[in-house]
Amino acid sequence: MFFARLVYFLGIIAIAILMGIYESYWQVGFIIFLVWSVVGGAILFIKWAKNLPDPKTAHVKVISKTIKPVYATTLYYISFEFSDGTRENFMVDVNQYNNILENEIGTLTYTELEKVSHIKGEGRKKEYTFIDFKLSK
Repeated sequence: MFFARLVYFLGIIAIAILMGIYESYWQVGFIIFLVWSVVGGAILFIKWAKNLPDPKTAHVKVISKTIKPVYATTLYYISFEFSDGTRENFMVDVNQYNNILENEIGTLTYTELEKVSHIKGEGRKKEYTFIDFKLSK
């Protein structure tokens, strides 16, 4: 990923230098710059999208809902209990917060990403992202 970014930005710099050298052909340099930017941006996006974690599903119970005011906004959290007894908090938007009630049982769709903390002693930490919750019938 780093190599792709490096090649992309070096290409942009090279095109900018060429545009300065050949002032009379600045339109050609500009078109090359635009094409390079679009193609390079698309390549970077594709590489980024491939690194996204696959969604997971689990049978869960809603344990609690909390609201945390932060400066001029409000953060909404829902705690889910998984079938193995573990509990995790997920940040949700206000509509999801209002539609999901405590003690409901259903299927949670989420992503799990393992992050490396740069703070000494913390090591690896799992980060969960809420996608959807469907009630069991």
